[in-house]
Amino acid sequence: MNNVLVSLPVMFVLIFCREKVIVPRLKPYISFVGNESQMANTIISWHNKASDRSSHGGSLGTYRSASVTIGSDYFCATEITFENSAIGAPGEPGKQAVALRIYGDKAMFYKVKVVGGQDTLLDETGSHYFYHSHIQGSVDFIFGKSRSLYQECLIESTAKKIGAIAAHHRDSPNDTTGFSFVNCIITGTGKVLLGRAWGNYSRTVYSNCYLDNVIVPAGWSDWNVPLRQMCVPHFRKTEKE
Repeated sequence: MNNVLVSLPVMFVLIFCREKVIVPRLKPYISFVGNESQMANTIISWHNKASDRSSHGGSLGTYRSASVTIGSDYFCATEITFENSAIGAPGEPGKQAVALRIYGDKAMFYKVKVVGGQDTLLDETGSHYFYHSHIQGSVDFIFGKSRSLYQECLIESTAKKIGAIAAHHRDSPNDTTGFSFVNCIITGTGKVLLGRAWGNYSRTVYSNCYLDNVIVPAGWSDWNVPLRQMCVPHFRKTEKE
């Protein structure tokens, strides 16, 4: 009989995990599955921020502050809360604190919650799908270079004064990346921008979303680079406001 190598999905049933979790690129087809209808009580949490010191003596930086880092392809998660519990004033230097960093390709998140303050979700690279999920933060709390769809999600600002939701980065006008928010609810506190142009070709689209009165009327920021007003496509088509 021929030897057959079978790769099976790996599944973890979690209740609470207070530690830093990394899924490396060479571990595809991993799923994190929490208890059904217990998303708020099934938590992976850590508390690093960008200014914290690494084991080598330098600062961690934003990317390495992540509580959970997913580098593998075909990752799935459901009924999980990803949290960064670091405390810091929004916008304060060195207080970026990532709850979830995803740079693997073809990832799917269903009924997950991502909780933090500044730079909550680093949607770094790859193609990702967030469905019926809850993302919470204050400044640039969804950011990265990926091609991602957020469908029927709750996007919640926790800003006390001024904040921003999305900060997408695109290196070239030919890149097929961008953030799309479809049938989402945008709510929370403070006054927030729909997006800031992180790079000359950033792309963010809101379609048929409910926008609460937390949105700044201007909608967008060029990050103090006026040239980006001419080459950054930001679109808003809302069903109701």
